[in-house]
Amino acid sequence: MIPWAIIAAVTGDISLAIGLFILYVIVMFQRQILEPKIVGAKIGVHPIFTLIAMYTGFRLIGVLRNVCRTNNTNNPKKHICYNHR
Repeated sequence: MIPWAIIAAVTGDISLAIGLFILYVIVMFQRQILEPKIVGAKIGVHPIFTLIAMYTGFRLIGVLRNVCRTNNTNNPKKHICYNHR
């Protein structure tokens, strides 16, 4: 959203840029503050442990994505996680 807001501001649509920035702040507040509290309350875990688990999961997915990517080729059979059908 930030690049969109910057482009809107540069092209002269200041109201759209301000609106996008406010929306970005609201979404970030919800993702960083409210989401761990809501998830933690639903499963009965302290929010800090929920936040740590979410961070660890994102880091793990990043590692798995790097393991499963191609070896700089366009051949799908060289892909480590290739689905044999």
